[in-house]
Amino acid sequence: MKWERGEKRPFKFDDNSTVFEGRFRLLPLEVVEKGSCFRRQSSYIGISYIMGKRIDTEETTIQSIRFNKKLFTEHEARLWWNTNKSRFIFYTKIYLGD
Repeated sequence: MKWERGEKRPFKFDDNSTVFEGRFRLLPLEVVEKGSCFRRQSSYIGISYIMGKRIDTEETTIQSIRFNKKLFTEHEARLWWNTNKSRFIFYTKIYLGD
């Protein structure tokens, strides 16, 4: 994944999105403690967050954003992300090569 090379990726619903919700991951699963995840509703209707405890910092943070597809097309979710992305921590790590 691009974030393994310290790059931000453009907004696009993740491949594991469902017919009901579009998903956009901010942190890879490897950095979130297993069993620590829970869903929290956003103050925006139709958006929720999957929260989890980071292994490296032990802080609970947003692991992914979920968009209700009845209320957001991928394009509308991208517009929302572009307006609000400065409020979120997008995971990056230093790529050390092979």
